Amino acid sequence: MKKLILILAILIGAFALEAEAYHKAHPAPVSFNFFYSSLSPHGEWLEVDNGLYAWRPLGVVYGWSPYTRGRWVWTNHYGWYWDSFEPFGWAVYHYGRWYYDDYYGWIWIPDNEWGPAWVEWRYSDDYIGWAPLPPYATFSISIGIRFTTHWQSPYHYWHFVPYRFFCGYEVNRYLVGSRYKYRIYNGSKYRNDYGYERGRVINRGIERDLVERRAGARIVNRDIVETSRLRDLSGTRNRERVTIYRPGQDEVNRSRTNDIEVRKLDRSTTLETSRVEIGRRDRTETTRRESEREVIERKSRSNENERNRETKPKVEEREKERNYRIEPRKVEEPRYERPNTQKPKVEERPRIERKEEQKRYDPPTRNDRPRIEEKQSKPERTPQIERRPETRQSPPAERRVEPRREENRSREMDRESSPKRDDNSRSNDRRR
Repeated sequence: MKKLILILAILIGAFALEAEAYHKAHPAPVSFNFFYSSLSPHGEWLEVDNGLYAWRPLGVVYGWSPYTRGRWVWTNHYGWYWDSFEPFGWAVYHYGRWYYDDYYGWIWIPDNEWGPAWVEWRYSDDYIGWAPLPPYATFSISIGIRFTTHWQSPYHYWHFVPYRFFCGYEVNRYLVGSRYKYRIYNGSKYRNDYGYERGRVINRGIERDLVERRAGARIVNRDIVETSRLRDLSGTRNRERVTIYRPGQDEVNRSRTNDIEVRKLDRSTTLETSRVEIGRRDRTETTRRESEREVIERKSRSNENERNRETKPKVEEREKERNYRIEPRKVEEPRYERPNTQKPKVEERPRIERKEEQKRYDPPTRNDRPRIEEKQSKPERTPQIERRPETRQSPPAERRVEPRREENRSREMDRESSPKRDDNSRSNDRRR
């Protein structure tokens, strides 16, 4: 009896482990109601199209963009994984797609497929970059990422960082400025590599060895801890370990609600809703209807094929009967034509009247032309200017000044020898 109990306990434990492994590999699909109740405290919901809803974050800083507040982690199970530090990061970075509208800004469109990070890559010799995938991108197990329209992400979608800071704890501190993105983008190469193994979506992106060589450092493989409880993410984060939250079936079932408040758009968006294949709330109904239509079309085609098979032998018999019928050919009797005894009429040729040729005007030759005597023009005489001889003035003669020293001496001698005059004689001299 004890052996039976032990065997039953072992079987039950093995079954429980298998069930847990299956639920981890194949978690419950997340419904729109669960996204609505979880993301409503952090933003608002918009009705983009009939059955197509989008979520817009509120309370974020100016210039905010997705895939910036967190870190990149390498894991052996999922490849490159985006570990977000934001409270809504478990949903918007692992489900759905992002789109930037000129009026509403960044909006997120939900989807049921989980992935480690829905981004596309670019790399150069010095920088590595990533950008969020648009709603036109769908995932296929055999193909990977497939675009429903011709798409090329604009420059402001991309985030570039040097290789040595790519796996930093807060990568937003090392992002390149917006004015340098254009130059780095033109010198980079595009990369997009998604796979599917053992029920998991893998984001290989850029090879790990290439990033290690360019960064000059070894990239550590982080351990993964999966949980179905949201409160496990609210605690302090461990740098050596990554916690992945994927809601369980019980939480998804509890989130069913019909009270949904959605804001209608004030103006139309630039998103081509006809090209979007994800995020439709009535997607299950449409798939069911499409499957029913396919079944009906297959039945109608099979019925048509059976009818064609029944009618084919009748048509072939008719064609054979037509081929075997031989109708007699009508033989035409040869007609007897009498010989023509009359002389053949000779046709008179019409006379050609030659018109007199008009004399052509031949211009006179050079010798026949009358000579025109040219008047000899007298050469004009240029007025001659008489040049007068220049009179050269002789330089002025030098004025010689002879010294008068001797005369002055003689005068002084005479004065000294002459007697002195009285005052009366002086007055008389004055009168004179």
